[in-house]
Amino acid sequence: MTQRMIRRPAARFFCAGSLSKALGQAIADHAACGPAPEGSAIELVSGPAGLLCGRIEAGDAAEIFLSASPEAPHRLAAAGGYAPPHLLCHNRLAVVARPGLTLEDDSLLDRLLDPDLRLVCSTPGCDPGGDYAMALFEALERLRPGATALLKAKASHPFGGPDNSAPVDGMSPAVVALRRGIADLMVVYRTTARAACAAVPGATAVVVPPDWLPRTEATLTWRRDAGTVALSFVDYLKSPRAARLLEAAGLEPAGQPS
Repeated sequence: MTQRMIRRPAARFFCAGSLSKALGQAIADHAACGPAPEGSAIELVSGPAGLLCGRIEAGDAAEIFLSASPEAPHRLAAAGGYAPPHLLCHNRLAVVARPGLTLEDDSLLDRLLDPDLRLVCSTPGCDPGGDYAMALFEALERLRPGATALLKAKASHPFGGPDNSAPVDGMSPAVVALRRGIADLMVVYRTTARAACAAVPGATAVVVPPDWLPRTEATLTWRRDAGTVALSFVDYLKSPRAARLLEAAGLEPAGQPS
C-alpha cells in the first residue's frame, strides 16, 4: 500500500514591511541551514505592523509576528496567546530628500521646518513608522519651540495606511512616493531610506541624530502553540548567523551598542 505524504500548511510569519526584505533573506537562509521536513515552508506576510496586529486580533492566523515597535507584540502577549516579546534588532529614522534638494546634518532641522517643503511620513496608528515620526516631531520641540505643531500640521501620510500600504511593482510605497515627486522630504526608517536612494538617482538621506530620537525596537513574538517549523525559525532568528544577516541589511542586532 502506498503511503501518502501529508503536506502541512506553511507557517505564517507576519512581518513589518520595513523589515520584510531582510526577513525574506532570513527565511531563505534558514531553509538552507539543513534538511527540512515536508511542509516546512514559511509564508511571509508583510505590511504596516499596526494593521497586521489588528488582523491577528481579528482572528487571522500568524504563528510568528515581527513588529517594528514593541507595542503590538506586548499587546498580543498580554492577551495570552503569544509568548513574551523578544527584542530582535534596531533600526533608525532617516530623512530622505528628493533629487536636487541639498540635505546636510547641520541644516536638517531647518529643512524639516521649511514651510515651502512638502514633508511626508507613514500613517500613525497603522504603522509604527508613522508613530516614530510623531515621536520625533515631539522630541524636536525642545530644540525649536513650536516645531511639534508645525511638523504635525505639514506632514502628510501617503503610505502606511489601510489603502496605501501595498508594494507597487515590487517597490515600497514610500519609495514610490519619492519617485512620483509627491514629497520633498520623507521621514522613514534608515533601511527604507537606503532603498529610496538606490531607486531614485540623486536622492539623498541623513540619519536622524541619536540625541533627537533613540533607535527603534523591532520586536518578535510567536504563538504559544506554534508548530515545530515556526519555533525552529524563531530559534534561528535569535542566532549569531541571523544577526550577521540583519546587520548586513542595515539593521542593528539587539545587544549591540547604540
